[in-house]
Amino acid sequence: MPPTSFDAALAAIEAEGAACSLRLVALDQPTLVPNATGMRPVDRVAASLISWLGGGVQPANRAKIGMFDDAAPHWRFKERLGATEDPEASRGASNGLREATQPHGSGAA
Repeated sequence: MPPTSFDAALAAIEAEGAACSLRLVALDQPTLVPNATGMRPVDRVAASLISWLGGGVQPANRAKIGMFDDAAPHWRFKERLGATEDPEASRGASNGLREATQPHGSGAA
């Protein structure tokens, strides 16, 4: 699926629900950002590995307006999506809407 708006993505995900009982939605951005500033522990681990490869890590924190603050659009998307964000529960799932996220090394070449 090409890049799209959150509303269009929700419509596509809902449409898929008519065709299948189990759907997995992968979000390519952090969904747990409790820290007001600085780096999350996972950002620190990823940064040490990615920097060794010559890349960089964009730290996630609530001070980044429009990206991770309380009004950022992906929080509303997650709420409207209503998916289960539990990797252990998703392993054996045969139906429902599941959400997956991961720290990634897009800065590594």
